[in-house]
Amino acid sequence: MQQHTCWNQIGVSGDHSCPTLTTVVHCQNCSVYRQAGRGLLERPIPEDYANEWTALLAQVRSQRQVGDQRSLSINIFRLGREWLALPTHVIKQVLPTRPVHSIPHRSNRLLRGIVNVQGHLLLCVSLYELLGIDVGPSMSPKSMDNGERDTYLLVVEKNQDVWAFEVDKLYGLHRCTADSLRNAPALGRNPLGRFTQAILSWQDENVSYLDEACLFDALQQGAL
Repeated sequence: MQQHTCWNQIGVSGDHSCPTLTTVVHCQNCSVYRQAGRGLLERPIPEDYANEWTALLAQVRSQRQVGDQRSLSINIFRLGREWLALPTHVIKQVLPTRPVHSIPHRSNRLLRGIVNVQGHLLLCVSLYELLGIDVGPSMSPKSMDNGERDTYLLVVEKNQDVWAFEVDKLYGLHRCTADSLRNAPALGRNPLGRFTQAILSWQDENVSYLDEACLFDALQQGAL
């Protein structure tokens, strides 16, 4: 035992009387020190130690899985006076607005046309039309000309189904828990109610959390 802890007695942690220090300078460069360290790393793991860490890591993993299930990552944006949200995983790109080119004999109030996104032509739709949202006086052409509109182009994708649409304002990424969502109220014949799966309170606003599956299905049926 004396040999394996010699660094504490005659080495750098002791009285420095070890004659080998003149050659190796520090105990870390000595073969005795390295051999002791290797023996420490190669020693058998106590059974209770392994069992304890196995149980601990399993508990942490379980807690993370529960947390992931209850945590939501969403993107919040505005159309007219309505604040809306979609799951972050369907948001493929956020870009400055760009010209929308109509498609002869195909463009309509829902399908506005196509946009060029990094060399790819994408179908651009109007969520105003799909969700039945009124532009409202706050988004009148005059207010847009005064710079009150902060338009972005959102590109969304689900199962290789890609669409683009403009939004009037973009807040961006927001994290919340499933417990913070509440049931969406009945909105009668308002189309927005059909696509809203829950309501989120955010910065004194009620945000409609959209049902992604319902949204993509409606775009496929109505725009193509």
